[in-house]
Amino acid sequence: SFSEKISLQSIRQADYRGGSALSRAFQLLIFHNKPSYVTNGEPIPMGEVAAPQNTKDLHHIFPKKQLERAGISRKQYNSLCNICYLVAHDNRSFGAQLPYRYLNEFRKKKYFPRSMKSHLIPYESDSPLWTAQVRKKVFYSFLDARLKILKQAFNEAAEMQMFE
Repeated sequence: SFSEKISLQSIRQADYRGGSALSRAFQLLIFHNKPSYVTNGEPIPMGEVAAPQNTKDLHHIFPKKQLERAGISRKQYNSLCNICYLVAHDNRSFGAQLPYRYLNEFRKKKYFPRSMKSHLIPYESDSPLWTAQVRKKVFYSFLDARLKILKQAFNEAAEMQMFE
């Protein structure tokens, strides 16, 4: 029995670079979900590249340069809710582009929904991913949408309600 629930906002406030139990649990959750390449839908190999110290394969969904320009703090753009797993090559090729730009060419592919689900990213047509400008409201809306997905995934993986 697990009687003490974790604050849901702790996911939103946790920094992906930290060595906290929550940031490590997040990485394990992503790896458990068997992420696939957004470029072709194939599974991403989880061998050595999934080592906890290998943060170069963790990607800001909304790029930090764009978010800094919009006045969003480091703590917010480094939130677990803004991180996914990409191999370094894809991460570099997407660069500082907004998600609507770097994901748009794959959006119509048959594998795309499965790939986005594997990364626990809200991708539906009403998702803030598809907004052409970065504004605080858009980014916070994305964080809220991703937080709901992460909560559900954590609870399903743990087979219990972990969050308030």
